[in-house]
Amino acid sequence: MSEVISPYVFPILKHSSVNKKRHPFIKQRYTTLSKNDLVEEVCLEFKVDKNEFLTKKCRKPYLTDPRKLYCYIRVKKMGAKLVQVADELCKYDHTTVIHACKTFEPLFETDVDYREKCERVLRKLDINY
Repeated sequence: MSEVISPYVFPILKHSSVNKKRHPFIKQRYTTLSKNDLVEEVCLEFKVDKNEFLTKKCRKPYLTDPRKLYCYIRVKKMGAKLVQVADELCKYDHTTVIHACKTFEPLFETDVDYREKCERVLRKLDINY
């Protein structure tokens, strides 16, 4: 008789310690994508200089829109901590990252051009929205 572990019974079960052959229904929650790959793809798609993207404090949409996508992917899809993402982007406060994650979804749903750019980045990085 095979042993079955339900993710509903053990919600804090570490996925890395699970034998994937014995328990194929347990999926990894986060991707193994590196932050450098993410920065490069976002900057390439939005046509922003990588150095400017990471260091320039600016509220103009040409920089804030790609940062929203970056923050959303790093926090929601890759499981990074808010403070860590804030340090990566111009030494911002973690509340800036929270705001970026909150404003990403309405912008993604309403702006067609932004949605297309985000979908191209997500498709290239093999991330499900």
